Amino acid sequence: AAAPFLLGEGDAPKDLLYAYFALIALLGLGIDGFKRWGWVSALAVVAPLAGAFMIQAAGAAPTGFAALALVVSLLAMTLPSGALVPCAQGRGLFERGNGARDAAVPVAGLALLLSCGAALFLDGVAPGMAVPALLALIGPVWTARAPALAGHMLIPVLAMPAVILHAGLGAQPEIFYALAVSKAMPIAIVALAALAGVTMLWRSARAEGRAADRWALLAIGYPGGTMVAFELFWSMSTRIPASIWSGTAMVLAAGYVAVALWAARRDAGQGLRLGAAAAAAFAMIGLSLMLTLSLAALSLALAVLLAVSAAMDRRFDIPLLGLFQALAALALGWRIVIDPGLSWLLGWEETGGAQDWEVLLSLAAALAAPAVAVWLASGMPRSRVRDWTAIFVETSLSGLVPVALMVLIARFLVESVSVHAHLGMQGTVFIALAWVQALRAARFADARALTIVRRGLSLAFSLAAALCLGLVMTVFSPLGGGWLTADTVRGPILVNDLILAYALPGSLLLWVFRRQDARGRWFGASAAGLLVAYWIGSAIRHLWQGGGGMALSRGFAQGELYAYTVALLVAGASALALALHLGRTGLRIVGLGLIAVAAAKAFLIDASGLTGLMRVGAFLGLGISLAGLAWLNAWVIARMTGERDHVSDI
Repeated sequence: AAAPFLLGEGDAPKDLLYAYFALIALLGLGIDGFKRWGWVSALAVVAPLAGAFMIQAAGAAPTGFAALALVVSLLAMTLPSGALVPCAQGRGLFERGNGARDAAVPVAGLALLLSCGAALFLDGVAPGMAVPALLALIGPVWTARAPALAGHMLIPVLAMPAVILHAGLGAQPEIFYALAVSKAMPIAIVALAALAGVTMLWRSARAEGRAADRWALLAIGYPGGTMVAFELFWSMSTRIPASIWSGTAMVLAAGYVAVALWAARRDAGQGLRLGAAAAAAFAMIGLSLMLTLSLAALSLALAVLLAVSAAMDRRFDIPLLGLFQALAALALGWRIVIDPGLSWLLGWEETGGAQDWEVLLSLAAALAAPAVAVWLASGMPRSRVRDWTAIFVETSLSGLVPVALMVLIARFLVESVSVHAHLGMQGTVFIALAWVQALRAARFADARALTIVRRGLSLAFSLAAALCLGLVMTVFSPLGGGWLTADTVRGPILVNDLILAYALPGSLLLWVFRRQDARGRWFGASAAGLLVAYWIGSAIRHLWQGGGGMALSRGFAQGELYAYTVALLVAGASALALALHLGRTGLRIVGLGLIAVAAAKAFLIDASGLTGLMRVGAFLGLGISLAGLAWLNAWVIARMTGERDHVSDI
């Protein structure tokens, strides 16, 4: 495999080398089929694919790599078993137990992972999508006599939306070029997915029990999931005529109806195949009808899928339909928060801006669907699948409620959304999502894998919240931001968008950490106190300087300085009162510190313009104030100690 790189001429790579690498894979896998060494098969898969990927990166045609990946993957499913047709028996790739695995099982898994992983980074989006599309189409037929390889088909099925997502995030020029060459390319990929669904449905008809249900889920979920991924990550309704794209969705819906009718006859009107096909048909019909109207189309279709799946589960007792509910709940969260996201819902011109009815429709769909699903699931028999489904659906509902409230406030109660208000709301959303994930992780601590995932998500959301709030207090702050980044404060005195930027996330932090341990409460109170203090200071600044004069570089009015002193005194007195009421030493220290800062500020800053005897009197007053502060501290300690002694005597 290394020979072309060591002995080559040094010019551009030759596409003929793909055939050379295929021959190496054939020989290596064939030899190991007789010797059964294992490592030879792994090397025969890794080396040709790695070499082919390098020459592709150096300029060879990516279609050649796609063909090689297909050939190597199909050979890896059969030759390590010592046969010309896949016949692997025993334990599958994702199955637990003590049974032996056929030699082809790990080798085929390695080949599929490498092939589909490399598809993410091929030059050109069409060859990259062709790899998982063709593997998902051919694989079910190729492995018909190898039940141990059935689980391998999950790899190309999951790889397809991953390739679409990767291209949507970082390959916009390639997408533009591919659609300029042929706008039918996404439709062709959806058609290949539909044909793959037919082959998977054929496998479902041949299988029995849980294997039949798994094949049915793949067959029904894969085509619709591919189309949803295109709309979700590529916004296809804005790239090709909406009538064509909605017509594609309607054709898929017709196919799902045909599958539902077939399943109704075959399964006597019961079973997962009927329920899943009917739910998918409703979702595609909803998507097709709404695609021509607005960006809220997909959100509504996902909501329909979520609610109909829950209804089908209740009607026909099909717990595995929870997979559709979980995926729909995740996709709804993506639509509301990320793409088209909060910027679109808040009406930012750069994103096209949602109209009022689109905002209401999107939020209503995102909240109503999981609420209906939770209501339908109440009273159903418990099962592990339903428990996991409940986690996803309830997380979606509880996480989107604060998002919806903030969007409604910003959209309908404020004239326009400033940069600092937008970042504050984003931070509040991430705080809410992190809190929900942490709660779910604690609730289902016995599910170790999901607990790790949820804690990771909670950490990621927490870091995103910290980033947003850090930016809103520095770079994009009305107080310290530059003229390029800072925005004017919008709204009347006190009731303005500073509440959305600072008070709202601070209040939510206090609520989130109220029941944590001592360290958690201290951290939450500190972060929330910083945000609330920033809001109070900004509100005072706005009171004296107006929305356009918030920058600290403009200086301070004398009355503004006095207002800060009064605010410090009120905050300190409030902290002392809470310390007496709750018996918290930490609050007492905070209160005394605030009063001390207020006293020092009053005599060192507020009175800095005084001269002569007035200045001497000011410093004399400072000394008296500090002595009074010491007396106040002793009095508060005595009161707190006396109350504790009184309680212990009782």
